[in-house]
Amino acid sequence: VKVRVDGLVLDEFHTYVSLSQGNTLNPFITELTGITEDMLDPKLNNLPTEEQALRDLEVFIGDSVVVCHYVPFDLAFLASRGKIIPEKFLCTRSLVKLIEPHLSSSLKDVCERNGIKLNHHRALHDVYATIEVLNIYKNKVGDITRFYNIIVESPDRPLKYIPHASKVISFNTVIQNQ
Repeated sequence: VKVRVDGLVLDEFHTYVSLSQGNTLNPFITELTGITEDMLDPKLNNLPTEEQALRDLEVFIGDSVVVCHYVPFDLAFLASRGKIIPEKFLCTRSLVKLIEPHLSSSLKDVCERNGIKLNHHRALHDVYATIEVLNIYKNKVGDITRFYNIIVESPDRPLKYIPHASKVISFNTVIQNQ
């Protein structure tokens, strides 16, 4: 979702990707997300391939600042597919961790604490919840650009991938829900 600094939604990119012939959807994914094989069946739906969807996403992103709740996860996925990592990004999980170091920074817990509705593990719902998190927490820090490219590493989420141009801050703190 492209959003102006003032929060106005400008554009949205959302697609399912066709399941390649011979592949099946892990039942865990269906249970977690509600997405079924029929929803991804290229015979039933006119869906792009993963490669086409990623190309379209790259065009959609352009030179925008990418905001994700856990940047290392999302950008690791793009990097594993050979996609260009954006020069500027903002990790709302890291932002929350820096502001509320003794509280859980999971999207679910942050949303609960701030009264944000979340239909967890559906991409578009997670994106809109992340936008709300960003809007709440950017008001607490003033100049949000100071937090570009900062990744917080903590015992509850050790880094498996560090995006190019990241500034890593290591945190050792006890995490509490709520």
